[in-house]
Amino acid sequence: MVYFTPRDRKYRNGQRPNRSVGDGYWKATRANKEIKFEERNVGYRKVLVFYRESAPHRVKTNWIMHEFRVFEPPKPPRRTGVNDTRSL
Repeated sequence: MVYFTPRDRKYRNGQRPNRSVGDGYWKATRANKEIKFEERNVGYRKVLVFYRESAPHRVKTNWIMHEFRVFEPPKPPRRTGVNDTRSL
């Protein structure tokens, strides 16, 4: 299955993602792996493992998830000229 969701932040002004859910959390297990297309780096893939919170210790499950982070596509250049609709 594939799900697309915006990344929540753990802190409003921070960059750390919030990966807690229900009765556990997703923990990153490996370094980012580059995603390349036509010899260019277009994003990263991260492997996450689900840990269930259980007092007093956490319990590692056999659930894994791949998180893909894709860079923003480049914006097309602005057009200027006679046929430009913004000049109307």
